[in-house]
Amino acid sequence: MREPGRYYSSYRGEWNDDGVCISIADTDPGQRLELQLNYHTVWTEVLPAKVRRRGPRAVQAWAQQQVTGWIDRLDQEIAATEERRNDALRQSQDARDTAAATDIREPAELAVAIAELAEVNKAITAALARDDGAEAA
Repeated sequence: MREPGRYYSSYRGEWNDDGVCISIADTDPGQRLELQLNYHTVWTEVLPAKVRRRGPRAVQAWAQQQVTGWIDRLDQEIAATEERRNDALRQSQDARDTAAATDIREPAELAVAIAELAEVNKAITAALARDDGAEAA
């Protein structure tokens, strides 16, 4: 009889608090440590096979070390995210300003060309009407 523990890792620790979830997730192959905020993955780190082979205590120590590193980098991550947000806001404002300053009216040359084309079309229509009238008579 197969024992599921032999084929599936038992390292499935999970911690949840106020929208933050730290867990070990299965991947193909192996597993990874994930930090999620409101179901959005913020950080992941692959659980090395050599750590897994050393047992639960080694996995726990490794996970604590990774989470500590994430916490230590939190201020840098917040600053980088705010900088990306500010850049995106600046770019969107530049795009709005450019769109507002863009003249989308027809150029004067185009308006003149359209008027000339209308006159040519009238002349062609009149000539065709004369030819049709001459053939009918």
